[in-house]
Amino acid sequence: MDTFDNTKLQNPNSPLFKASLEYGVIFSLIGAALMLVAHYSGLNMAGSMWKYSNWVITAAMVGWMLWNFRDKKNGGFLRYGQGVGLSVLTGLIAGVLGGIIFFLFIKFIAPDFMTKIEDTAIADMHARGMSDEQIEMSMQYASMFMTPGAMVAFAIIGSVILYLLCGLVFSAIYKRD
Repeated sequence: MDTFDNTKLQNPNSPLFKASLEYGVIFSLIGAALMLVAHYSGLNMAGSMWKYSNWVITAAMVGWMLWNFRDKKNGGFLRYGQGVGLSVLTGLIAGVLGGIIFFLFIKFIAPDFMTKIEDTAIADMHARGMSDEQIEMSMQYASMFMTPGAMVAFAIIGSVILYLLCGLVFSAIYKRD
């Protein structure tokens, strides 16, 4: 049975919280900047193109984060669990900060944001041929989840899950014991 040789790591207990806080702040500020650019340029932030673009950007940021952490902060080493832990913790911090930023965005910068999302959803349901009764029922159900608080909670959960998935992949790629 192989045992883990901790002597190979120069800094096996590199503080993940400090690094994840740094990366989480950076990534949430990047997200805020992208959100402001999208808003002021008139991009549809309720559309799938925005969602997929955010996923790609997040994956690139997690990949960069793990590479940077391994090579610049951890002496060239990265354990798989260390990378996954860093990714999840960063996702939590970025999600919380991003949720706060999003709340401030819809409260002060774009108070009509929620109305635009509802209008887009109604138009999509009309395009799919749903009846007015079906649309009304769907919108009543969706209204429970369309509050700023619920959207912030889903943003945090989604951030943690997305960062976890990216962390699982990139930690395997960048792992160096």
